[in-house]
Amino acid sequence: MTELLRVLDYSNELDSLEGSSKGLSVETRLRYEKERAATLLAEGKTQTRVAEILGRTKQTINGWCKEPEFQAAVERFKSDALREVEKMLEGGLPSAARAVLDIIQSNNNPEEDSRALTARLKAALWLLDQHKKSKLPTVRNRQKPLPLEDTDLDEIMTRVEKK
Repeated sequence: MTELLRVLDYSNELDSLEGSSKGLSVETRLRYEKERAATLLAEGKTQTRVAEILGRTKQTINGWCKEPEFQAAVERFKSDALREVEKMLEGGLPSAARAVLDIIQSNNNPEEDSRALTARLKAALWLLDQHKKSKLPTVRNRQKPLPLEDTDLDEIMTRVEKK
């Protein structure tokens, strides 16, 4: 993510220097534009949109995309962004667990309708399930948690919908 922030700083610097008479050398400006393009592509923007943002042609962006160094930069920015998302989701695990327990124990807001509760429950269970699939730590000498079966989920959903 620090590399992504560095590129964003570069793009801000480019924007501030755009009207400057001193400006940047052609090589430096091109490097900044390529890094900014790689960042935008990593965020999911299309080549056409990146070209519009940078004031370049789609053909130029397409040409950059064929360069191995540029492709590596895009992949690096994607990896950085994915790591940041994973950290954010991991930070939400305690809230997801609390949400499931609150719904099961009927400790929820009486103002919240059943559709909102169902959506909250599904989101919390999805997050917990994703974490379980990836890297749930194993604890020795402890009882294994009971697996959550589809029938259990159906029962929980039925209880939520009745409220």
